[in-house]
Amino acid sequence: MEINKAKFETVVSEAKSKTNDAKWLRAIEKAAAAILSGEMIVTILAHGALVTTDGGTYHANGACDCPARTKHCYHRAGARLWALYEETAPVAVPTPRVVRSVECDRTGVKFAVVRCNDWVI
Repeated sequence: MEINKAKFETVVSEAKSKTNDAKWLRAIEKAAAAILSGEMIVTILAHGALVTTDGGTYHANGACDCPARTKHCYHRAGARLWALYEETAPVAVPTPRVVRSVECDRTGVKFAVVRCNDWVI
């Protein structure tokens, strides 16, 4: 998946503006750099996220089970940044193409047909 860098940078700057804690700022910067470089992969789950880095895969859901066990974990920061990015990313919904017509079966009987994206409905 390709990241929209402008949108991601907006998410990062908004996250940085919400804290004055130097440790969280470092965690946000480190996580953002890792996500953009592909060193960190975040998979959002129903209850938290799986964050994969060179050091392993960890579950982050307000806490992180990584060996550092610090409050200012960059895995947690990465999970939150990616969740915010996915919330702001637009979802492309294709416009259905509906066609109505009159067709004939093999015996010559005419009937009305409605098609949506070439599927008879």
